[in-house]
Amino acid sequence: MKRIIFALACVGLLNNAAVAQKGEKEQAQYGVSLGVSPFGGSLNFQYHKNNKTSFSVSLGGLPETESFIEPNIDGMDEIELRGESAWMGMFLNHRPFENMDWFRVNLGIAIGAINNTITETLPGSPGGVYNIDYVSAPVGYFGVGVGQRTQKGITFGFDLGLLYGSGPEVSGPDEAKVQAIRDNSFFSSVLPNIQFSVGYNF
Repeated sequence: MKRIIFALACVGLLNNAAVAQKGEKEQAQYGVSLGVSPFGGSLNFQYHKNNKTSFSVSLGGLPETESFIEPNIDGMDEIELRGESAWMGMFLNHRPFENMDWFRVNLGIAIGAINNTITETLPGSPGGVYNIDYVSAPVGYFGVGVGQRTQKGITFGFDLGLLYGSGPEVSGPDEAKVQAIRDNSFFSSVLPNIQFSVGYNF
């Protein structure tokens, strides 16, 4: 995973360095982009106030999908984790360094829901089903990114960040396992985010 993150960050840096060497393009006022993250796809609309500051509104979601990661939970040997999400958010991207407009600090707030289901699949087990639901209370976001410059034309972006919320509501047939899920860091009140995006400024 670390190698993937490092490789994507390098791609973003190299892409923006190449753009910079070709000379500055005309400043854009608006942009639209598509993003992909662990919380699904997103459609993003940007307003570039200037070459340092952008505001964006994002709509995103994920249909019910089996997770490719299975957390280790005490007392649950074989499980199937499925999840879905629907959300929207408002974000501020700021480029603090004059000569590094490819680097962004990203702050925002989002509302929506993330619903996860754990089903025990061990042969001979009761096959209990557990719901892990992040309700629609607002969550805060803080992250950093590369790419998504404000000049007209095609843009690419790569972001790393954290979502800060109140944590999930967990329910299921076995209280000991419910508590084990609550105590597992995979379902904490702080969730990591990785996003790759491509868009167009005009």
